[in-house]
Amino acid sequence: QETHNERFLRAHEAAVSAPTPSAIVHEVVRFLEAPERLAAYRTRLAGLGHPEAAETIVRQLLGAVV
Repeated sequence: QETHNERFLRAHEAAVSAPTPSAIVHEVVRFLEAPERLAAYRTRLAGLGHPEAAETIVRQLLGAVV
């Protein structure tokens, strides 16, 4: 599940991959050096969210049962 989520977010340029501690440091530094890059990632990520997804799923399941 998480691998799928990571690939999806990376494909939409809403996340980066940093598999090692040094890669994490590298990506953090890149974001700190380019706040506009961080803002762009944040905007793309917000556009992909579904904050009411759990409620929608429960309502659909309850509708199927009743």
